[in-house]
Parts: sequence; C-alpha cells; structure tokens
Amino acid sequence: PEALERDRGIVRGEGVFVVSHEVARAIAPTREERRFLLPWAAPSEVPAFPDRPRSTRKILYLAGLEAPPPGRLLRHLERFRPALDRRRETERGVRPWFELHWPRERALFSGPRVLLPRMFARPRACYVERDLVVGESVLVLRTADAASARLAAALLCTAPLAEWLLARAKRRGVGVDVSVALAREIPWPRALVSRDLARVEPVARALERGDRRAADEAARALYR
Repeated sequence: PEALERDRGIVRGEGVFVVSHEVARAIAPTREERRFLLPWAAPSEVPAFPDRPRSTRKILYLAGLEAPPPGRLLRHLERFRPALDRRRETERGVRPWFELHWPRERALFSGPRVLLPRMFARPRACYVERDLVVGESVLVLRTADAASARLAAALLCTAPLAEWLLARAKRRGVGVDVSVALAREIPWPRALVSRDLARVEPVARALERGDRRAADEAARALYR
C-alpha cells in the first residue's frame, strides 16, 4: 500500500534486491558486505556479439544463507519486509524473508558462457566470462569451453539461427519468446559440435569487423 511505502521512506520503483551502484555503495561499504553483491544486467543490457554486456546495477545475491546478511544490508531489506513476508516461499517457511525468491543457481553467473535474451524481434546473444547476474528473461548457455562459447554467441547473431528461432519460438507482441526447451534444440553446425572451430571462426571475425553480410554468408556455409 502507498501509505506503508511512505511510512518506510520507499520511493515507487525503488529496487529491493537489484539496486543502483550508488545504493550499493551506501549499504555495502565494507568488504564483508560487498561479497553479497554481484553485477547485474537487465535483458536490454545484453548486446549482440561482439559487444560485451555492461552492468548498471548490483544485485544482493542472498540465497542459501546460514545467517542473516550483515547489518546495513539487512537494514536496507527491513524497509521492504511487509512485502517480502508475503511472498509464497516465505509464507510457507521454505525461505527466510531476506533471501531472494526462487533464485537461479549462482554457478550460472560466472565462467565462459553465452547470454541470450528470451524475448526479441531479432535474436541477439553475447559472450561473457566475468561474474554477471541475469534474470529469468535471459537464457544462459554453456558449451564445452570458452572458444566454442564465443563462437556460439556469434552464430546466434547470424541469419541461419535467427531464422530458425523466429520460425519456432512462441509469438509474443512484436517478437518472440524463446523457451528453455527450444534453446536446447538449437541446431548448432557440425563444425561447432565436432570442435572444428577454425571453420566457424570466420563468422566471429566478420562480426568483429562489423560485416554482418559476410558473417551470414560464413554461417550459411557451415550448414551446407
């Protein structure tokens, strides 16, 4: 309720677990507190290969804790406690009020991987290695290693896989919504699967120099 928000000094649209860098500095000035904060990127901040995502906010990644987080973090969350107490997992006693609701596995957010926003008018994906948390609206794809993950991200930004995804994903608004099940069926070219990566490299190189037509042609050649 608005009255309760005013009483607790809450501004409409203020983040609870996902906060600005300014708020993050205020609620986590010490190393002990900062270890609970991770970089966060929204789907709109996931670019197309070869660009890398940038984090404009931080997330309080609180899950599976044996004790409440340190003081300032807990005081930040206390302002939102009435709403946090009403969450289903909290009411059922499955998860304490100060933890994330239905958190994704932390292992998803580090190491070489591909980020693919689920909803789009044209598919875009990027390659990332550093720690970065994304929500359920971004699929996290892992391959055998960093080299193949980089090339998989490049392939997802070319015409063959764009056409495949657009033809099969669920229509939503002006674009589509890619499910986890559909992502598992992506028809990667044989060269990527068999690790003949030198044959796939021209796709990435073309995108890195900004030549989308050459990238599309190189990708189509992999399916012949």
